Amino acid sequence: MERLLVTGASGFLGSNLALILKDRYDIFGAYHHNPISIDGCQMGSLDIRDADETRALVRRITPQIVVHCAAEARVDYCEDNPREAHWTNVVGTKNIATAAAEAGSKLVYISTDSVFDGAAGHYTEQSETNPLNTYARTKLAAEETARKYAQSHLVVRTNFYGWNIKPNSGLAEWALDRLRNQREVPGFADIYFSPLLINDLGQLLGDILGMGLQGTYHAGTREVCSKLGFIRMLCRGFEEDQELIIEAHSDQAGFKARRPKDTSLDVAKLELAMARPMPGILEGIERFRRLAVDGYVERLRLGVKKEEVS
Repeated sequence: MERLLVTGASGFLGSNLALILKDRYDIFGAYHHNPISIDGCQMGSLDIRDADETRALVRRITPQIVVHCAAEARVDYCEDNPREAHWTNVVGTKNIATAAAEAGSKLVYISTDSVFDGAAGHYTEQSETNPLNTYARTKLAAEETARKYAQSHLVVRTNFYGWNIKPNSGLAEWALDRLRNQREVPGFADIYFSPLLINDLGQLLGDILGMGLQGTYHAGTREVCSKLGFIRMLCRGFEEDQELIIEAHSDQAGFKARRPKDTSLDVAKLELAMARPMPGILEGIERFRRLAVDGYVERLRLGVKKEEVS
């Protein structure tokens, strides 16, 4: 079984990927501040901003694949703290990519649809990038860093939702929590995306790693919706009260950082490589609902201290 290093293993994406892929790979999860445990995975601390520490860890565990999820992803926080965002997202990626290259490991860099300015939508891998905020600029710079320093690399641009290791974090869980507590849920009618269930993303990564794909790929649903439309579909899927959903517009939200309006992704390249269509939005929402029923959320949060998720 190949060894796979997941950075950011205590975060939203990293924790889910470790749990989803642990039956396919020998997983080592690296976290920074928040220790966690996932049954069947090894875990250890890592500050990716420290080049020597990063090199030492990668040399010690000798992974065949490094999936780099660790990032400063708080968009408005990045806008207020650009040097910290650069240090974590760009320098940290350089350290990971360099260490992976020295170890002969393949690097998988998880990027974002926010590298586009949202003026057109339906972006292909060849579309011109034009990030609007600090977070997106550092993610794009990190893409370029991964390509430059990793001998073998895969860059995946995506936009995902799912059950978070930290309760009520992320768009889907936040909306459901408000609906269940009879609180209004504002949904942006002017922001469009291709939201992919994080579990579908994890299974997809497992498949494409087995195929040895390299280069840049877009991973999203085959359909596009507004955030308002997504919340309405989520509401119907979970049989909640749609009267609580209200239309909102991002220009009136008071964000510090500019947000792109339409970051929908063209996934034809990935569908061709996989020889199958990407999931639809409703399919993902139904699976999202089933995961809660099947105990997935409890398994995800089992190894987290209560004070870490409160």
